[in-house]
Amino acid sequence: MAAHMHGRTITLIMLGNTFGVSLGLLLMTFIGTQMGCWPVFLLLGVLGASIALLAVKYPPSLKGENY
Repeated sequence: MAAHMHGRTITLIMLGNTFGVSLGLLLMTFIGTQMGCWPVFLLLGVLGASIALLAVKYPPSLKGENY
């Protein structure tokens, strides 16, 4: 990745993080008040495990840095 794109990349990552937390908080609060806390825990566990498996199966192809 070009050096001039680093700021934009960090901005997009933080935007996704903020959006995900904001939307996730509302969604999980709604599910928790409608169904109880266990479905929320189960859903978060499944989502976390799915993301972990995808990260292992499809890692980004980036060159390493030389130190």
